[in-house]
Amino acid sequence: MLNFHFCTRRFGISSLMYLFEESIIERYQRLQQKPEDTFGLPWTFKGESEKPANFRYACDQMIIRNEISVPKLVTGFYHDFEKVLKAIGNNALNEVEDLLNPSLYKHLERTLGTLKQSGKRVELHKTKDFPDESGRPTVNVIDAVLYRGLSVNRAENPPLESFHVASDVDLGIFCYTHKDLSDRFAYVNQARMEELHAKNRMTIIQCLAWIKSPWMLKVFDDKGEVSQYPSDYSYVQQWIFESQCVQPPWMKREDKLESYLEWMTKFKPDKWAISGMNDYFDPLTKYSEDFTKSSSNPNYQE
Repeated sequence: MLNFHFCTRRFGISSLMYLFEESIIERYQRLQQKPEDTFGLPWTFKGESEKPANFRYACDQMIIRNEISVPKLVTGFYHDFEKVLKAIGNNALNEVEDLLNPSLYKHLERTLGTLKQSGKRVELHKTKDFPDESGRPTVNVIDAVLYRGLSVNRAENPPLESFHVASDVDLGIFCYTHKDLSDRFAYVNQARMEELHAKNRMTIIQCLAWIKSPWMLKVFDDKGEVSQYPSDYSYVQQWIFESQCVQPPWMKREDKLESYLEWMTKFKPDKWAISGMNDYFDPLTKYSEDFTKSSSNPNYQE
C-alpha cells in the first residue's frame, strides 16, 4: 500500500512525485527547516530556488499529441499569476475565484480577512530591482504529471483508502482505481459500476511551475511594512496549475487495445486552475478522518 498523506506543508520540493523521489534524509532535512513566517499567506518572502524545466514522459507525449504550444501555455500561467496577485493586492479576490481551486480560494479569503481584523493589509508592489534588466518574467514548468481516476473537484473524489494506487515515476503517472471495480459482488449495482467506470477514465494534468517576476506581496500595519524580504530574495514563487482533461470523441472505447500511457496522452487539457501556491496545496484526495484514526492507517505523517 502506498503511504500517501498530503496536507498544507512547507513546500520546498522539486517534484510532484516527491514522496517517491525524496530520500529519507532529504525529507527529514526539509521537515526540520524552521517554518517561514508568511502571515498565513501562501507566499514565500525568501523565494524559491530556480530549477530546470522538466516534463515527464507522459505529459510530454500529451503536449506533443495535442500540438500544445509550451510558450503559450506558460504565458497563460503567468497571466493567471498576475491576475491573482493583483486581486490580492486590490482586495478583490472574488474577481479571480474562477482561477483558483475552491479550497485555495477559501484559504486566501480567510487569511486576508484575518489580516484585516488584526489591522494589517496586503499590497502588491513591482520592484525596480528585478535582476533581469529587461524586466521580463520567467516561467519554468519544473514537473508535470498525469492522474487517472480522479476529478479536480475534490468533493467528488472518494477518500484515499477507497483506491488501489499505482504510479510510475519515470512516466509521471498516478492511477487511482476504485477498489469496487475489482469486487465482483459490487456489480450487483450496475448503475453505480457504470458511474465508477466513467470516473476511472477521468484524467488530470498537473504542472508544478516556478515563476520569477518583479511582483512582491508586502504586508503593512499602521506603523509601516511588517513583511521582510532578504537582500538575496530570488524573486521566484512556486505554484501548481491543473486541468481536467477532455476525452476526444474519436477515442476508442474503454475496452481498448492500447496501453494506458497511449490512451491517457490522447486526452486534452481544458480549463486551467491554480491548486497550489508555495506552502499551500489541496490534495486531490486524502485519507478520511475515520481511516486516519484507525489501525489500518499506515501512519505516514508529514
